[in-house]
Amino acid sequence: MGDSDIRARIEEANTEALRRMLSAQPVLVDVMPLSAFDPSVTGLSLTHSGPPVTWARMSGAQRGAVYAAASYEGWAASREETDVLAASGRIRFIPNHALRGVGPMAGVVSPSMHVWVVQDKVTGKCSYSSTEYDAFFGAYDDEALDELRRWNRIIYPAIGRALRSMGGLELKPLMTQALTMGDELHSRQVAASALLAKRLAAAIVRTSSVEDAAATLTELAENELTFLPVSMAACKVTLLAAEGIPYCTVVTAMARNGTDFGIRVSSLGDRWFVAPAPDVQGVFFPGYGPGDAGPDIGDSAITETNGLGAFAAAAAPAIAGLVGSSPSELIAYSREMRAITVGTNPNFGIPQLDFEGTATGIDLRKVVQTGIAPIIDTASAHKDPGHRIVGAGTSRAPLACFQAALEAWAKQYLHQA
Repeated sequence: MGDSDIRARIEEANTEALRRMLSAQPVLVDVMPLSAFDPSVTGLSLTHSGPPVTWARMSGAQRGAVYAAASYEGWAASREETDVLAASGRIRFIPNHALRGVGPMAGVVSPSMHVWVVQDKVTGKCSYSSTEYDAFFGAYDDEALDELRRWNRIIYPAIGRALRSMGGLELKPLMTQALTMGDELHSRQVAASALLAKRLAAAIVRTSSVEDAAATLTELAENELTFLPVSMAACKVTLLAAEGIPYCTVVTAMARNGTDFGIRVSSLGDRWFVAPAPDVQGVFFPGYGPGDAGPDIGDSAITETNGLGAFAAAAAPAIAGLVGSSPSELIAYSREMRAITVGTNPNFGIPQLDFEGTATGIDLRKVVQTGIAPIIDTASAHKDPGHRIVGAGTSRAPLACFQAALEAWAKQYLHQA
């Protein structure tokens, strides 16, 4: 097979990946315990964000989230008891992506914790994500545990009853609308969260007790990031549709665990290509500074992998101050990402760019050829366990991940040729 034939195969494969991504129809169908979504998650099992990582190499935020989960599940009565369990290997750690799911920040979900479930009507595939609790930043005090209990005992069940009574909620129209209202569907979810609450409110009142409905509607009214896990799961299920295409050089996952940054590529299966997680460049909340923050963390970069988040930053001028950028810089980010993607998504038009679609389908080759690293807008977690969010900003994916993946692609496909 000649060079022109190989290039033709790549272009055909990448065009098919983009077609599948644009055709996906994510629907929010339910919330349920993680063990119900995947029965293999039993016993002392915990998921986490990013590529695989051992307890010895876990970041501070993930360790804190493990402390919270072990206490919530009743596996350990103290941090010290959890340390013994984890160091002995008795706790099984699973990347969310290995279960077709994602999780914000530390992403640590235990078997009985609920997750939002999104299904693609086209492929039938399902994904999940979890609400961004304080525990996911590493907090494990009584207040953080109370938040876990409130969501899993009251709020999640109420939302689940509402969704089942509605027959699910189509997400693409809601996400499209939110982009015209100032969201980029990663760090800013104000409009999307309000639209979600509006759609769920009547069904929650119909299907829950007065007390549970009041608690749930209060949470939905006050939490401006309610839609974050929904957006993440919608993006993950969209990218699941683009997996497994021979010769394809489209990136289907970017994820960080606070230690490593990893990517997956459509044609290379479940293999991770990793490099050290970068630092987040941005602003810090009062009392914190650069010396307090750990490296970038979370599965939420699945939004950028799907052309949202920082790739759609032009749509959200209000996050400029939050992430330490100017509105003009946000527009520049959105334009710059077009140089490393297969095409644009006409479903997700950005008003500030004359309703042109978001740059979609990160092409491994273009990243390496141009040296332009994908940009991510994100929050910052503390380097040590026991803290909440400490700041926000942007990071760049390490080029080494893409270089290693391209080398692996060449060995697999050029050798076949």
